[in-house]
Amino acid sequence: MRRVIRIMLVSIGLAVLAGCGGGGSGSSGGGATVRLTGLGVDPGATEYHFLGDLWPVTWADDDKLYMAFGDGTGMKDCIPSMSLASGATPAVPGVVVAWDDTSIGGSATQTGCPAGQWIPGMTEPTGAGFYRDFCDHYACSQCYDLCPFTPNGLVALSGSPPLLDNCTGTGQCIVKRHIPLDFAGATSQWVKTSSLIAIGSRLIMDAHVPLSNGLVTRGYLAFSDNKGVDWNVAPGTSPWTDTNGSHFRVLVFMQMGKAYADNTDGYLYAFGIDHELNSAQRMNIYLARVPKNQATDYTAWQYYQGAPGPAGDPCYQGDWSCQQSDAIPLPNIYTYAQVSAMYHPGLGKYLLFSGWAEAGPGGALFAADQPWGPWTQVGTFSGGFIGSMVPKGTGSNTLYFTGAGGGGYPYTLNLIKMTIQTN
Repeated sequence: MRRVIRIMLVSIGLAVLAGCGGGGSGSSGGGATVRLTGLGVDPGATEYHFLGDLWPVTWADDDKLYMAFGDGTGMKDCIPSMSLASGATPAVPGVVVAWDDTSIGGSATQTGCPAGQWIPGMTEPTGAGFYRDFCDHYACSQCYDLCPFTPNGLVALSGSPPLLDNCTGTGQCIVKRHIPLDFAGATSQWVKTSSLIAIGSRLIMDAHVPLSNGLVTRGYLAFSDNKGVDWNVAPGTSPWTDTNGSHFRVLVFMQMGKAYADNTDGYLYAFGIDHELNSAQRMNIYLARVPKNQATDYTAWQYYQGAPGPAGDPCYQGDWSCQQSDAIPLPNIYTYAQVSAMYHPGLGKYLLFSGWAEAGPGGALFAADQPWGPWTQVGTFSGGFIGSMVPKGTGSNTLYFTGAGGGGYPYTLNLIKMTIQTN
């Protein structure tokens, strides 16, 4: 998704109730009431030239930020090559619409370059939709190495926003390409990451399978116990598919500090939406939870239905049901695209971020004292992209979020500061 939209700032004042979050460590100031009255987004961004979009992020126990990227390389200073990723020869730059086609056109040339390097040129090669993004912010008359393109990859970044450590070496900060499986699996289904969460030493991802228009056919879970190097798809059959009308095909985990350490009630919370992107219709948002030590067991998940179920029925636990068909849309939160969620310890609030929540398109931030609400919109900002809040590097009333390919941000990793106004 790539839309170039002039950055503008919209700040509106809305009050929300304060209090201790059900899964968080408590509200700011030892229980003092905090009112969120608006927001501001810095006009500039810190750009890291890692080609790709989406960038869902989690903070792991090794203090690194693990970010998934879509449709790119996750690397800087090298030209994307589909054929290099597939093992086809000769390796050539560019990404083509027909994924089994490794040909190249346009102005790319090896003339005058060291062996193995290419001059991208300023003209987009035939069919190579993402190749031009490279030339939007690199000097494309120079020679560059090739690096593998992937629909879905993972990087591990050290440092704290906005100053992340430099990525060097042959693989730079790449942990794995084509997550969670391999090149054939990533490209045959064109899998994308909905969300990542670090719980203890384990990384868990929710993956979804989108169509070309951003509509999603199914979502499923995978996990890694060696920091993303190897992945296992969760056992059993995912219940989150279009065949049963699931509202959890795109599942977005609630970040709660480093390795989920800010959580106190033992549950992993996640928000569900129908699709990665549905520009034609604003989507409702739903809530699910699971004991955090059973996160990859589909049968352990519960769905928020907003009222107690039948007494004595083991399917129900308070306002939660074992049947996803009982889930209700949460009032006052909505989106056109994949969202991000986190508990903010400085504010003592749960936050939900959408880079495309309003027509226009515009982004919005929502806040609540509990994962189930009540939710209130804090403010809006120039949008048109899928972004993620970064759980590391928050201040008393600040955070950073990722943006790429929309809202004025190039098709690379960008970190943008948001300040939330309080009184």
